[in-house]
Amino acid sequence: MDKNNVKGSLFRWSEESVEWYETASEYTGYHEKLKKIILPYLDKNDTCCELACGTGALARRLAPFVSSYTANDLDPNAVAFLNRRLKSEPQENINIYSGDWHYMVGKYQFNTVIFSYFSAVLRDWENLKKITTDKVISIAPRKDGRKLRTDSDKINNPEKVERNNGHAFETYGAVMEFLDEKNISYESFSLDLEFGQPFYDLDSAIKYIKYYYKLDENDVDNFINVKFKKTDYGWYFPKLKEIGIVIADIRSEK
Repeated sequence: MDKNNVKGSLFRWSEESVEWYETASEYTGYHEKLKKIILPYLDKNDTCCELACGTGALARRLAPFVSSYTANDLDPNAVAFLNRRLKSEPQENINIYSGDWHYMVGKYQFNTVIFSYFSAVLRDWENLKKITTDKVISIAPRKDGRKLRTDSDKINNPEKVERNNGHAFETYGAVMEFLDEKNISYESFSLDLEFGQPFYDLDSAIKYIKYYYKLDENDVDNFINVKFKKTDYGWYFPKLKEIGIVIADIRSEK
């Protein structure tokens, strides 16, 4: 089995998916918008750590505004991309740690820990507290990611849950409920941000569909006809991220 092409919870990035993700980020301005929202909660003297940083799209935008920024991810393809990107666009205060965060950054402490679509609050709160002195910033989906049941649902309401083996991310509401139960102070707000995928040729669009969605060969054309928009440059697959951001004050836990 070629681990670079396994779409599971561990090896979910490939060279193609990394490029797709970065293209979508640049095209929609998704991470630029997140940066503007998160920056007021950071200080220039802060040490930050981002868990499950992926390609580093958010890390590269936030790092210039803090003292140091540690980026961690388990996936070797994502980390390799980030290393290449930082060679061409150096940022001296970003430190990259590849591997399980418990072992790679678990012995350090940071003022702020950030993660997006990563289940660390509900599943791993006690370990998360050990590396955080001030704040935890969680970017989470407002809806759960339960696997869709029918092929028709997959075409009309696509969700890329296969790469997590059908398991949902912890949601915005679940994070707040958890913090409420522990009497931890937090700020929160919800928003919708576009994070769709542009394609400049049909072959790339088809590769994207086959990579992310479990569709029969005959359903691919139907998927494109139903979900894609024709543009001057090619095609666009709209994707509205309905997210919530929670800024939890670790110091408030009693």
